Order: sequence, then C-alpha cells, then structure tokens
Amino acid sequence: MGKHWAIAIGINQYQLFQPLQYGQQDAEALQRFLVEERSLPPDRALLLAETAPRLGDKSTFPHRETLMNWLQWVCNEQLQPQDVLWVFFSGHGVCQDGEDYLMPWEGDPRRSGETGIAVRSLLHILHGAATSSILLLLDMNRSQGVHAGSLPGRQTAELADQFGIATLLSAQADQFSHETTDLRQGLFTTALMEGLRIQHCETLGSLQDYLQARLGELCNHHWRPTQTLVTVGSRQFSLYPTADGRGSADGVAPLDLPGASLPLEAGPVALDPPPGPGGTGLVEKSTAIAGTAIAAGLGLMAKAKAKGIPISPALPSFAPPAAPSSPNRPTQRRSPSLPQPPGVAPSTVILGGTGLGGYGATLPSPQPGFFRRPWGLPPWLWLILGAFLAPLGLQLLNPELFQRLTADIPFLSRPSDPETPDSPDPGASVYSQVLIQGTGVQTPDPDGARAGELGQTDPSLQPMTTPGDGGDLETVDRDRLRIRNQKILQQARTLIQGNRASQFSDAIAAARQIQPGQPFYDEAQQDVDRWSQTIFDMAVGRAQRGDYRGAMAAVQLVPSDRALGTDAQKALDYWTVLDQQKETNILILEEAQLMIQFDSASSYNDAITLLRQIPEGQVYFFEAQRLMGDWSTAILDLAEERAAQGQYPQAIAAAALVPPETPNYAVAQAAIDRWSTP
Repeated sequence: MGKHWAIAIGINQYQLFQPLQYGQQDAEALQRFLVEERSLPPDRALLLAETAPRLGDKSTFPHRETLMNWLQWVCNEQLQPQDVLWVFFSGHGVCQDGEDYLMPWEGDPRRSGETGIAVRSLLHILHGAATSSILLLLDMNRSQGVHAGSLPGRQTAELADQFGIATLLSAQADQFSHETTDLRQGLFTTALMEGLRIQHCETLGSLQDYLQARLGELCNHHWRPTQTLVTVGSRQFSLYPTADGRGSADGVAPLDLPGASLPLEAGPVALDPPPGPGGTGLVEKSTAIAGTAIAAGLGLMAKAKAKGIPISPALPSFAPPAAPSSPNRPTQRRSPSLPQPPGVAPSTVILGGTGLGGYGATLPSPQPGFFRRPWGLPPWLWLILGAFLAPLGLQLLNPELFQRLTADIPFLSRPSDPETPDSPDPGASVYSQVLIQGTGVQTPDPDGARAGELGQTDPSLQPMTTPGDGGDLETVDRDRLRIRNQKILQQARTLIQGNRASQFSDAIAAARQIQPGQPFYDEAQQDVDRWSQTIFDMAVGRAQRGDYRGAMAAVQLVPSDRALGTDAQKALDYWTVLDQQKETNILILEEAQLMIQFDSASSYNDAITLLRQIPEGQVYFFEAQRLMGDWSTAILDLAEERAAQGQYPQAIAAAALVPPETPNYAVAQAAIDRWSTP
C-alpha cells in the first residue's frame, strides 16, 4: 500500500495584499485532520505557514522559494508510484496577462510574474512526480477591486484538465471565495473538513457531491454571495492510497509525458501542458529555451568579468545529501525520515514564466537568520554601509578633523552655538511622540492622556510665558495647539480605512488625546461617540449572524466611560452565555455524527434523539434539523431494503423508528400499513 503525503499552505499576512483572516487556520485544520485522524506522520503532512514550526532545521515560512523547495523535494525526491499527494493552498490568487498565480508572503500584485508562483509551473512540478494520484485543493482569495475578467481560476481549471491533475477550486472564476468569523474558517475549508471527517468521502466524486451542496448552504446561512465549486478529474479518483497498492483509481492513468521524470531544473517556468497529436514535445521546447537562457547567462557573466565587475556568489544551498541510487528506480529517492528540502540553485526553474532561463529563482527573499552571516553580504551593500560608517569612525577617532571636513555639509555640521537649541516646528506632528496602534507609532494611554501630560511629551507645546503675565498662554502656543490637535483629529479619521472594529478603536484612542478646553475637543468627542456607536452596531451584527466570539471581541472595544458602556457590558454578558450554548451544540452535533452506524436503523434514531437537545433559536438548530431529515431518510431506505428482501417484520421495525417530526414520517407510516397487510 502506498503512502499518503500532504502539503498544506496557508497565508494570512502579506507584504502587499490585504491580510486574510483564516488562510493559515484553513491549512492547519487540514493538516491536523490528517495527522490526528488519518495517522499521517508530521513529516509527511507538511504545514507551510507563518507560525508553523520548523521541520528539522528547515524553514516553513511561506516565502516563494521555500514553498517551491518543499514542493520539488516531495515531488522529485520522495513520492513513489503508489503514493497519494494532496496539495492545499489557502491565500491570495491573481491573474495577470492571462496567467494565474498563487501569491506567497512577498507576492506583489504588480509583478506577479516575478514574485508569484505560476499555476502552470506548479502543475508541471506535480505532473513530473512519480505518482499520478495527486489532488490539488485551491482556495484562492480574489481581491474585490479586481475586474471579473482578470480573476484567477479559469486558466487553472483548463491547465489542470490538460495536465491530468485532479483539482478542486473553491469558486468559479467570476465568484469570490468567502471566509467568516462565525466559523473561523473559509467556507470551502469548512465544507471540505465536513466531507472528509463526517461524511467520510473516499473518492473525488463523493467529495464533489457533498461540497457542491454544502457550499450553497453555507453561503445562504452566513449571508454570502453564491460560491460554486469547480472540479477537474475523474469521479472515481481515490482520495487515499488503495489497499491493493495502486495510488490511483481505475480509469485514472498517468499521462505519458516524455521527460516528465527529468529534474525540474531542465526546463523553464513558462511550461506548456502535455502536447496533443502533432504538437511540439515538451522536452524539445524545454531544451531550446533552457539552452537560450544558459547562453544568455554565460554571455552576461563574460561581460561582467571583462569589465572587472565581481560576480556575487550563489546563495548558500541547503540541499540534502543524495541517497544511494537504486537499480530499480530511474531517479534517486530518499527515505522521508526527516524533510530536507533542496537548496536553490542558479538553474532552478523561473517562477514567473519570463523565459530568462534560471535567473529569476535566485533572487534572495527575506530569510530568518540572514543578518547572522554578515560576511555573506553582497558587495553593493558593503559600499552603502561603508559610506555611512566611515564618517562615524572619523568623528570618533579625530573629532576636530571631522568638524573641519564637514563644516560645509549642512546635515553633518553641528550648530555653531551649542547653547542655542533648534527652534521647534510649530506644525510638528504629535505622532513623533505618540504612536497609534497599528500604524507604527507609540500607542497612547487607552483611557486618554491625562491633563498636564501633553506638555511633558511635546516640548514645542510648553506654555510660553513672560514675566508678570500671570502664566497665561501666548497666542503662538494656542496656534501650535490648534495645529497639533487638528492633525491628531485628521490622523484619527484616516485610520478608518475599512469596516473593522479595531480601526475604529484605534481612531478613538487617537482622538482622546485632545484634552478638555483644548481646540477641537468638542469635534473629537463627537467623533468618539459616533465611532463607539459604530463598534457597538458591528458587534450586534456579528451576534445576529451567530458569531458571538466576534461580537464579544468587538463590543469590548467600546470605551467603558461612554454612554454606551453599560449597554456594551450587558451585551457582553449575554453573548458569553450564547457562545457557551453554541459550543455545547457543536459537541452535540459531533457526538451525534459519531453514533451513526450505516446498517443500523436504531443508531440513526438514537442520533436524532440526541439532536433534539438543540432548541429552536440557538445556533446550529437548522443544521440539526437538516441532519434529522437526512437520517430519517436513511432509516426509511434501510426499511425498504429489508422489505425488498422479504424481511417484512424487520422492515416494519425499522420504519417505526422514523421520528414523527421528520418529513419522512408519513411515508414510513404508509409503508408500515402496506407491509402489515397479508
């Protein structure tokens, strides 16, 4: 029997995209299911995410190079013909110039070809693996601001069909893939985990049927637009390694692509699917493009050498030692006792499909511990560091010489009169002293700055008095205070860029720096009251959707000293109780699912009895009603099977277990009367 492998990729935070809420949680859910319920060793169920633990001494952070290293290591070094591989991705996806890309942590939507992972390249890697039993699960989030014609998905489905890779896409190309705080997962992942864990789907067809029906229900229940599953592959495709040692189901044979088992470094990233009749072979195309790229690279290196330009050394490789060759295998494989992904070589396939040979993949990306090896810095960075450090060293060794040499340089020379400090900028922003949460500046006291602290934190706003004037503020200080407070209020309003409660909370904290009696105090208080009401309304909306934890998190951001503070505390107490009820109902649903025995009518009846504990009006009541209807149908089906076999007493006993409150009760009673008649 073959082995089961999985690569689960989930990304929440991006450098240049809006963050996702549950991309990493989606990947963790799948990986946890495989490890805990399918007994996969952690070194065969790889989790690649921002906070995922390292595997051995290798990074699992979702950089582009890291993701490609692991994919190539598993596909090229580990998979056997009878194995099964799942590749799961939950993160941003884009379409640029007709090409679909999966975006890693550093992905740039303006430079997708250089910073993204081309779906074409990913499918080529998967197709070159030793096994044909590969399932690709893609939950691509699409930006709401992108025109529908440029959304990813359409090309992915076409290429998956041409490469022969079984694929599930979370939504069609003109739809969006949704996630919700109520489930703390994406809708696709929620339905997927139900299909695997509860419905025990074993084939692509059974999983497809469940996901298609369940996704629509989840969208309706959570007030989301329609999200329709896209499936590529044979319905008989086996999701797990089969008992007879065959990795794929009957009728799903691997495509005979010449050169598919060659190392990936032999070809470029702009890869074509398997050629049709009369088409140009992939090996010929790859060889021609790779030869052109190598020649271009050698020419550039020769020019650099002739001009005396130093060539930077290649990035340090962390490739694993090669395993002993086996006479029965065309390629070398290693035992996956501990994952050791291959290192990045200059000949690695380009991810962007630019046709420039192997140069694109050697671009360095931020890696943990990079600055722990300062001697490996490139020469251009040493020049920049030297330019800044040389004046500092001269100043320390010979201050007088430094002063003479820099006398004419404004930004290096010192004031001629050390007793005269620089005059403060009347319009200086208070954000040089006070930072707003989430903006990179120091966070103010959440209860607001106390009277008298303002002058201590901003010297430019200290009262300017003259002898005998009684300490009154001069007009210039009032003007400075007006300018500063106006900037504070403007900055507070700009913090609200979306519809998140935390942004309104940050804005409130900023506006409350303006103290009573100061300019713009009344305007700031009006904004604080309005933003507090908005937070409270958002919390109520979440609670109405059943997201009690999200509602509790939001309502706690309402300032306790405002008019809404009392109502916010009451709502928090009430939603805490409802959240506990929700968690209890989840346990009831899970326990009822575990009670089911597919050939026992009484087990369905017992599970239905347990579901009656979920009262109307609570979360998951409708889910419980749906299951009760499904299970009553299952009881009736068992009864009819027994009646067809002439076992009428057993059929009557089974039909009698159909509960009265279910849709099949009347049908069951009619069947009992029919079977009871001699």
